[in-house]
Amino acid sequence: RQICAERYETGGNSVVFANITDIALSDDGTMLAVSHGSSKSRHNLTLLELGSGRTLFTQSVGVTADSVEFEGGSLLLGSDSGNIRRYSLSGEVSDVVRLSDDVADVDVYGENIYAATSGGDVVVVSGQTGEILFGASLSARNALAAPCRVTAGEDGVFVGSSDGTLYAFDLSLAFKSEVRFAGDVADIFRSGEQLCVLVSGQGMFSY
Repeated sequence: RQICAERYETGGNSVVFANITDIALSDDGTMLAVSHGSSKSRHNLTLLELGSGRTLFTQSVGVTADSVEFEGGSLLLGSDSGNIRRYSLSGEVSDVVRLSDDVADVDVYGENIYAATSGGDVVVVSGQTGEILFGASLSARNALAAPCRVTAGEDGVFVGSSDGTLYAFDLSLAFKSEVRFAGDVADIFRSGEQLCVLVSGQGMFSY
């Protein structure tokens, strides 16, 4: 998500994508997953090997997908159909869970998957069984809340909303606090022990 480019180049090779909706870097920094597509009916997931620029697989996913995340030796893809699907590093796919609304973002912490939907729901899903373990509704707190990004870690779950609010929960999604900004929360991510919040028109905030 921190790479603002429609083009990937390495070792003299070049790969051009149309409409990148999300990217994810593997923990060891050797692979890049790209969710991209020119239309809702032509959306794809591509996995690249960074050292060589080799395409490991490209898979048509059939519906716009706004979030991709590595889960150990596999990939998770959240789509506008509400599905969260798991892809092996060779492109084999299996369903994890179907949520009630478009999946805005997914993150992985421990053995669980943390997901936010465009309708304002946040859920914790078992990565092993696909069971929804916990849930919370941002729209119950603020009718204008529209989650765009979620990140989870030892200190809890943080959800950024396009209404300019950062919500904090514990790992069981009990509400802790919220911070309001003077612009949309465009992205949130972790850098070491810091939580970084990118706010439109305001810049980067670190906690």
